[in-house]
Amino acid sequence: TTNTNGKAMDWSERLASSFKEFEDDRSSLLPQDNLQFHVHFRQHLVGGSQISVQNKLESFLSLFKSLTNGYIWQKSVPVIEIQKVVDVDKKRRENREIPQESFDCIVGTLDYGDNVEDEWFLVWILFKYSQLDLESLITCKDSDGQFLLIEAAEELPRWLEPHCSDNRVWIHGGNLHIIQPPSNPSELFSIPSGSLSLSGAISAIFDENVNTLASKPVQKLIEKRLKEYPTKSSKENNHTARIFIPKHLGEMLRKKPQLISHFVNSFYYRDPVSMKHLLKMEKFLPQLKFDSSSTQSCNVRFTRCLYAQLMHQHYLPPPKVGTAPLEASPDYKAFTLGWKLLCGAEMFYQEEKKGKKEEDKWEDEREEAVKWIDSFNPSEENTVKGNEKEDDDSWLYVNPQYLDSILTEKQEELNSKKEESKEKKSDQEEFTQFDSMLNNMESFMKGKSAFDGVDFSDDEVDTEDEDEGFEWDEEGNFEEEEELIKMMEQMDMELQKQKARKGFEKNPTAKQGEEETEVDANLNLVKNFLESFSAQAGLSGPVSNILGSQKVKKPSKK
Repeated sequence: TTNTNGKAMDWSERLASSFKEFEDDRSSLLPQDNLQFHVHFRQHLVGGSQISVQNKLESFLSLFKSLTNGYIWQKSVPVIEIQKVVDVDKKRRENREIPQESFDCIVGTLDYGDNVEDEWFLVWILFKYSQLDLESLITCKDSDGQFLLIEAAEELPRWLEPHCSDNRVWIHGGNLHIIQPPSNPSELFSIPSGSLSLSGAISAIFDENVNTLASKPVQKLIEKRLKEYPTKSSKENNHTARIFIPKHLGEMLRKKPQLISHFVNSFYYRDPVSMKHLLKMEKFLPQLKFDSSSTQSCNVRFTRCLYAQLMHQHYLPPPKVGTAPLEASPDYKAFTLGWKLLCGAEMFYQEEKKGKKEEDKWEDEREEAVKWIDSFNPSEENTVKGNEKEDDDSWLYVNPQYLDSILTEKQEELNSKKEESKEKKSDQEEFTQFDSMLNNMESFMKGKSAFDGVDFSDDEVDTEDEDEGFEWDEEGNFEEEEELIKMMEQMDMELQKQKARKGFEKNPTAKQGEEETEVDANLNLVKNFLESFSAQAGLSGPVSNILGSQKVKKPSKK
């Protein structure tokens, strides 16, 4: 290994270089349960401007808002902004003196937490946008890496591994594209070998001579995962529950549904420091009385994940604050849910109000939420309006029968795939057998025939008997060669007029007018063999005897 000066590197330089590469790789990793996507554009090939990318961002946000109206995210709304991305490939990483290119692109980051449906809903939006803007190229990763490849792992080509997938997996035109490495020298001009740079990937996708579209089996697996949206995100992923909470808190959740995620997460991830705020309840319950005089029954919309997180946390108010009804009471669930949600709202507000130490991409959203709560003016109405009806939460409790049905369905899918692979393997073996049969038939036809069968020995054929009846000149040519040629041509002309010739199979891949359009001997041989074998109806016959003598496996009925 050499350094930038061309001299051999000592152990300290090699260690520093390895550590630098490790730092570069580690910096590209995402936090746990995070997704990040990049939207590039074809204009990068000719040098795009900041203004044009800003227009693209406005178009993307317009579509994003229209598709996510009323949607509740598990943690926070994705942060979408313009960032400058450096085009780093292996050569530039090894040689620091080579200037690095940079592009302006749209970058979005999502913290989906425990709800993976947020991740796939956002991916569905990205596929939708790629259909509308054909100049766009989108790549997305999460903390596990190329999760789109993980979803389609069963059908991926063998060469595609995590270490060689950088800048090779893209969303474009509503489809998944995978840039394969060059398979022949001519493709080296359009597809660079080895590490693929960002600009090289963009050029390959828009090159009409390069086929980057992923295979149909891979596309089907991705489409199967995305076909549930947007129905799943708007209906199946939501759950409306009846709870007891203060009136003004119910109004807040009705006007700003995304607050529910902040309140539930604050309660779910609470710690002893944040729970100190529950001793006073200064913001949402200053009278410290959680009963019918301070609360109202209202229907609140959760996501299923948020509802499950709140349901499975056992937490009751102190006796001085409120007394929970009996578990058999129909109001028990509404009372406990309301109390836990109220505690989460208080902890969220107080922690953000005092300036929480945690700083991340979603800090601005939380600050805006606190400002909105401070500026909120409750209405003078006595009841909280809401059209949602309480949903059945039986989906939360999985019985053994339902679990068995899921496992059975998955097992049937695996069995069907195994059968398909066996059939493909069997078909391939039969085609190999046909090749062997054709080769053996050639040797069969060249063999000597006698009363005891065909002789397959490799002994040289006695040419004396074959040459009998022909006269040779001094140069080794037939003396009557011209007459023989005329005779063969006349026979060909007569055969051309015969109707029986039309019954023979011709080479289907040859073009009209070529010699290959004449009768294909091998194709007719296989066809006649199969027809004869089928006519035997499983009994012994000439075809099975010939195949048996050649040690060729009999073809299947199919």
